[in-house]
Amino acid sequence: AALAPTGCGDSQGQFVGDLQAARQQLQLVRAADRTIRQQLTGHVLPDLQAYSEWLQQQAASAANASADVHATAGASVTTD
Repeated sequence: AALAPTGCGDSQGQFVGDLQAARQQLQLVRAADRTIRQQLTGHVLPDLQAYSEWLQQQAASAANASADVHATAGASVTTD
């Protein structure tokens, strides 16, 4: 909240009230930050890590399948 111009000494109560409001807002921001960090570290990052591992397994499986196809194709070729 913006401070309105007042006479000398009249704004002290408003200043203290605004300072308390700012501290309360800071507590809310910090609580929201904790919630977001907990969500990120508890759910999002583990899910991304599991997905990354799955992708690596899929890539390895595809590479192995491709190598098997080439090995099989090479073994079945005969020359006369």
